[in-house]
Amino acid sequence: MNWFRRLINRFLRIFKSFVDEALPVVTQVLIGEFKDFVMNVVGTLQGTDLKDPERRVKAFQEITVEAKRRGKIVPDTIMDIMINLALNCIKNNF
Repeated sequence: MNWFRRLINRFLRIFKSFVDEALPVVTQVLIGEFKDFVMNVVGTLQGTDLKDPERRVKAFQEITVEAKRRGKIVPDTIMDIMINLALNCIKNNF
């Protein structure tokens, strides 16, 4: 039974190292894929009379719908990063 526990622990270490290396790449790919769409959504919402929290909720909704349309699952944390990056680009005229 001890050999089985060592085997599982070894597998978990290998899997964790794979996830640790893959996660930043996946995040970059998602941000790159949705960059233009998010910039468009955030730019459009900046011109509305909605308050900031309402804009963020609306942006989340639109990004979620677009992600589903593209067959992707985008975690909320990555959507938040994309929205913040888009806001910074718009504010700094990039």
